[in-house]
Amino acid sequence: PAPPTLAPGPSGLTPVFENGPRSRGRTVALTFDADMTADQGPRAAAGERFDNPALVATLRRLKVPATFFMTGRWAEEYPAQARAIGRDPLFEVANHSYSHHAFTGRCYGLPTVPAARMRADMERAFAAFRAAGVERRVPYFRFPGGCYDQR
Repeated sequence: PAPPTLAPGPSGLTPVFENGPRSRGRTVALTFDADMTADQGPRAAAGERFDNPALVATLRRLKVPATFFMTGRWAEEYPAQARAIGRDPLFEVANHSYSHHAFTGRCYGLPTVPAARMRADMERAFAAFRAAGVERRVPYFRFPGGCYDQR
């Protein structure tokens, strides 16, 4: 299947959500980042862990739904975990980019994705999700570092 997309908002921009509708009382959305930066890849290959199976197990045991904003690199490093999260009806997987590079300048020291490569970086993450067998993908994107601008 094709990657999910959101319809453009005003002026052709995809809307940025900082909170959902407040008409249904109090609601909490639990979200977690499953990310991996370029420097973490070699460290993971050397045995350092950048996953948290205990957190996932606790959410499952308590039957707590959550959204995991996952990078493509993380899905490639931990394909079995990505697949398990992405097939669990409690969870959904959203895009956190492939590279975890910033989509705007000056973002906590993260390297910056050139504007011409931003779309490809997001699409590469969806390809990594598909390759890992992630089924429950949702059409949301969390900017690395939380940094974004109007581009």
